[in-house]
Amino acid sequence: MFFEIILPGHILVVTVYWTLCHADTIDEYQGNPLAIAHTYVVHILPMITCLINFMITDIVMKGTYVNVMLPFAAVYGLINYYETKKAGKPLYSFLTWEDNWSIVIYVSLVLFTLNVYKFLAKVTHLIKRGKDKCDWEIDKLFWWGFGVLG
Repeated sequence: MFFEIILPGHILVVTVYWTLCHADTIDEYQGNPLAIAHTYVVHILPMITCLINFMITDIVMKGTYVNVMLPFAAVYGLINYYETKKAGKPLYSFLTWEDNWSIVIYVSLVLFTLNVYKFLAKVTHLIKRGKDKCDWEIDKLFWWGFGVLG
């Protein structure tokens, strides 16, 4: 179950970091090659290992685990809000918590992550042979793809 929850979290972190945070982080650590190398490793390696794990295991993700992820997202949002207000500056430049846009952005990120999870759950049901899969389901999808089955 933990892998199933961690994978979409990694996808979110990688997406947000490389699109919204990377340039600022590199500017902040300019002149410190060890810190720059560290930020590359921590924002690439976990995702790579998660994807390798996804490819070599036969985990069939359960779509209902979205219900477990939602409370974590709510708590993380509250912690982010509290820490931003306590520090007097945002932890992330795009989540300032000064107006309603931060709520819209945060909810959008949560919905993105939950939808990625549901998508991955559907993919695993299609391509993995978990204990609840039978050969007929796999064959049916194969033949359906070629137009043989309705």
